Amino acid sequence: MVLLVFQGGGYVMTLARIKYAKGNEIKYISHLDFQRSFHRLLNRAGIDVAFSQGFNPHLKVSYAMAMPVGMTSEGEYLDVELVAPVDAGKLKLLLNEHAPKGLKIVAVKIFEEPVKSLASVITEGILKVEVPIEDDVTENKIREVFEEILKKDVLELTRKNKKGKFVTKNIRSYIKKLELDGVSDNKAHVDMVLSMGSIDNLNPQLLLDYMIREYKIFKEFPKAKIHRVEMLVNGEKIDLK
Repeated sequence: MVLLVFQGGGYVMTLARIKYAKGNEIKYISHLDFQRSFHRLLNRAGIDVAFSQGFNPHLKVSYAMAMPVGMTSEGEYLDVELVAPVDAGKLKLLLNEHAPKGLKIVAVKIFEEPVKSLASVITEGILKVEVPIEDDVTENKIREVFEEILKKDVLELTRKNKKGKFVTKNIRSYIKKLELDGVSDNKAHVDMVLSMGSIDNLNPQLLLDYMIREYKIFKEFPKAKIHRVEMLVNGEKIDLK
């Protein structure tokens, strides 16, 4: 099961779980700006969204994962709490009618029972990456590097955390899949499945930077094109049927 019903906490109002795609037109919009844009979309579409309680009420919209600037996706998710039940097909139609260029609503499912938040259950992400390769690098060389990485027990990366401190982590277990799909026009087409979520999370650009630095197989510029295909919960796709 992808969606888990639980006792205590969770959502208590009608919940619309929405899958959406982000195209090239909006890939350089920050997560905060996208949130504001989506809130305006809900308003234009006339969707009756629930507000939080307290001195500073806000729309009850929660996002599965923030998407790094520069990435595109066909598998993003968010939850919207509604004041009253609504037909999933009608909601999808209304949102797509008012959506800005580059944003497409792919699927909507309505829940009227408590469900766990997406942010708490997402565990992996499927990615397709297009990255320029150095002139003397062959397909076999790239495959050899990938095999060497996957054979490692330890792969340490140092990065800055939210508190501004540099921390070193062994991220080998975060790499679930690393495969070369092919090479064309001096670009490698790479399939990845990486840990993603509130517990373990690996930005694909960090892995690419590691390979650029340690193996010299990819070019640093121009930057890789990173496309998120889907989010997973313990290896399973999210069911919105």
